Amino acid sequence: MDPKQKRKKYSSRKGIDYFFLVIKGLLMGTANKVPGVSGGTIAIILDFYEELINSLKKLNLKSLLVLRKRGFKAFMQRVNGAFLVAIFSGTIISYFSISILLDYLFEHYGNWVWSFFFGLILGTAHSIWRKLPATKKTIGLGVAGAIIGILLSFLDPMPENSNYLFVFFCGFISVCGMSLPGLSGSFLLILLGNYALCMVYSVNELYASIGDIIQWDFSHFSEEGRQHLLLIMLLFVSGSIVGIVLLAQILSHFIQKYEHNTLSLIAGFLLGSLGTVWPWKLEHYLLDSYGNPVISKSGRFIVNNYQRYFPEINANLIMNLVLILFGFFLIYLIDKYQKVSRT
Repeated sequence: MDPKQKRKKYSSRKGIDYFFLVIKGLLMGTANKVPGVSGGTIAIILDFYEELINSLKKLNLKSLLVLRKRGFKAFMQRVNGAFLVAIFSGTIISYFSISILLDYLFEHYGNWVWSFFFGLILGTAHSIWRKLPATKKTIGLGVAGAIIGILLSFLDPMPENSNYLFVFFCGFISVCGMSLPGLSGSFLLILLGNYALCMVYSVNELYASIGDIIQWDFSHFSEEGRQHLLLIMLLFVSGSIVGIVLLAQILSHFIQKYEHNTLSLIAGFLLGSLGTVWPWKLEHYLLDSYGNPVISKSGRFIVNNYQRYFPEINANLIMNLVLILFGFFLIYLIDKYQKVSRT
């Protein structure tokens, strides 16, 4: 589809189309929050990745000049603003709703949740790979991506670090999963040691703060822990905004020029990173000099590493396998739906 056809397609959107864009944004935001899953990959599966990157690319100095000289309406038309608002509205909704749900599911059904994510990633890798030509270059890049993914998935995570400059950097890194398919921003946050701090505890604290404001209860805002986590959230979001704008400038040209090579690397990376979401693992906590678990400022034990193991054959394993297959075929069905919707 040439640029003129694309602009015509985007300008003819109706209210129901933007509703589905919000849903797509919610799914992408959910994927960004899941360790090992890339929101950018979900954007490819749901067929809005190219539009997302090209729209983000327009958020530059030229667009600011348009805003200043020609007004807000011209600015929104230039950056495809209605699309970006719909997508990021869904993403924001996911961070409040899915954050609470994931916190509960990981605490009570962690093994099953990881199994489902394992299937999602496997299905995404299959979906990308089956669209590519099987050449020496694509196969070689796929193998290289898998090796990189394996090496990264077995790196030891850093301990939690609430230094404000480092939190801003974590925000910058986290948007890699939204901008670059196959590279999970949440997974990178685990390696940096700040996944729980930035993606769960601070988000939940913001959610609780909004609830207190609605109830007109400001008694908890003077608490040091709440102020700390709200500032963490602000810095993390600021870093994410800076990161996504800068990365989009680079990726838009790179993806378009080397599409098959890039996707081959991504598919291999996804397969190699399956060790990150391996369902059968035990958490190892950071210990102090006395051998006691270290508690972060958010009041949680700090995960320092994982010990992976092979499961025993029992009823729980059957449920794990069912969820892996469900995750795999969910991506397969989404892919099939996209093919039908394009015809």
